[in-house]
Amino acid sequence: MNSSFLYHAWSLYNHRYTKEEYPDTRIAYGLCHSLRMKFARNTIKDAARLKMARWYDRVEKSKLKSFNVIAATFYEHYDDILNFYNNRYSNTSA
Repeated sequence: MNSSFLYHAWSLYNHRYTKEEYPDTRIAYGLCHSLRMKFARNTIKDAARLKMARWYDRVEKSKLKSFNVIAATFYEHYDDILNFYNNRYSNTSA
């Protein structure tokens, strides 16, 4: 997703809704954003490994089922995902 789109969506969320009305949306957005930033900012595989472990902890604490499924998938393919940091290549063109 385009980061400007997500920023705009987040701005609309903050403008229209309060934290009390939709607290899960705020948590979900934070998890999405932090995961995206891990791939955008980290360049060292070991640093990414540590950040992913912290992200898993945040997902576990959030108790959002959909993110638990995502985290389980990432955990299953952990080494393959971290190989992205070797050359910053992915299989998106496949």
